[in-house]
Amino acid sequence: MNGEITRRELWSQPKRWQYLINRFPETDLPDLALNSFDEIIVFGSGTSYYLAMLLAMLLEQKGMYAKAVPSCELFLHEDLYLGSKATKRLGIGISRSGESSEGLIAADLLKSRDIPLLALGCDADSSLPQTSNYQLIVSEGHEEGMVMLRSFTSMLLGFQLFLGHSTTPFNTIPEKGEKLLDQHASALKILANKRSFNRFVMLGSGFHYPLAVEASLKFQEMAISTSEAYHSLEYRHGPKSTADTNTLAVLFALDGNEQYGVKLVEDLNDYGVSCLVVGEKVEAYRKAASYTIELSSMLSVSNRLVLSLLPVQVLAFETALRLGQNPDSPRNLSAVVKL
Repeated sequence: MNGEITRRELWSQPKRWQYLINRFPETDLPDLALNSFDEIIVFGSGTSYYLAMLLAMLLEQKGMYAKAVPSCELFLHEDLYLGSKATKRLGIGISRSGESSEGLIAADLLKSRDIPLLALGCDADSSLPQTSNYQLIVSEGHEEGMVMLRSFTSMLLGFQLFLGHSTTPFNTIPEKGEKLLDQHASALKILANKRSFNRFVMLGSGFHYPLAVEASLKFQEMAISTSEAYHSLEYRHGPKSTADTNTLAVLFALDGNEQYGVKLVEDLNDYGVSCLVVGEKVEAYRKAASYTIELSSMLSVSNRLVLSLLPVQVLAFETALRLGQNPDSPRNLSAVVKL
């Protein structure tokens, strides 16, 4: 059956998160004081770049100066990204396989400038960790499938554990992830099959914007569909001209700014767009939205990121099956991109 590997890895995520949390106190963590650097450059390609965006935000939230850069941009436009007067830099390279050509070229560039490297990946024996000064290996994210699903969420959670040096904020996440799948997987399958949606729009603000871009990529990779991502309110400008009755929008709820989010959904309704809202509390959206998923995690927005993404991964997977695609073998994709 199409997508069996992807399905297994998608549904395994809460258990993998639990394995990661369980072993964290005994894990060999990098002996690295992140706050000792003037500038931290986080780089990756594709999904790993969207993860880099989140990591940079998490570092900024902790008071550090960090920026996310696509691996290719780092070596194609060195002067744009390494031109600051920072005297003590750290590079964080993200790669599931540790073998992406662009990531390795970017790492070589930083090393040539005597910038130390922390590798975040799922394979300790791969090239990027082996050539880096520090390693943060999240083997729980290892995948047989082509599309990055549990590798993304596991590496994100692993970095958050390392950054906070504590499992306390995350101990309930595996159970809540299982509950999300139990409560909403069937409804998400129905939603994926209910209408002939052929255009997908992901909308997120703040920490949710990188999730929106990552979610959009999952629709492109698995469902081979037209999918876009925008900062939530930006969609109300030029991009809305493409909206129609065959469009499904996913909005990551605007925490504390529900009035703007609800107005956005109401506008989408006027264009004939169906809208799924995913958020911690979605009561304010229920009247306007076509569908809602409430997380009720009692966690901060940055601590519940893996939960926020999980239902949208399921929706992209079920959409792929509805369209007759095989998520285990997406068109034109390979597990490792090499130049």
